Amino acid sequence: MPLNALRNDGIHFKSRKTGRKGFIPWTPELKAAVTALKTCNQKQGLTVVCDRSGKPMSDSAFQNRWRTVMTDALKNTDLVERFTEHDLRAKHATDVDAAGGDATANLLHDDKRTTDGYLRAKKAVTIKAWNRRKSEG
Repeated sequence: MPLNALRNDGIHFKSRKTGRKGFIPWTPELKAAVTALKTCNQKQGLTVVCDRSGKPMSDSAFQNRWRTVMTDALKNTDLVERFTEHDLRAKHATDVDAAGGDATANLLHDDKRTTDGYLRAKKAVTIKAWNRRKSEG
């Protein structure tokens, strides 16, 4: 994410896949997370996460860093299972949907069916107990 996406009112970005524009207003937690990410850089470049020389981090370098942080988190926190950055997106969508929000808009999907298909596998179906005796009478 380029640093110029970080503005006074929040994070402005454009989806690589759909080209749709998105905006996330700052919360204290989000601001703290972005600040923490930037402090991990040995040299600050033009992106939020940089390599040692301040250049944008390559995909393989990001995956190596993610693996290292995940291993550390599994050892030193109550985290019990590995997850990927894509799992975070699914968790966000599921939480927004469960709270009655618009997961399609939050994921910047063009079509609600894309989101519905995405969430279908994540949602638990509520099953009502069947009382056989009441149905016989």
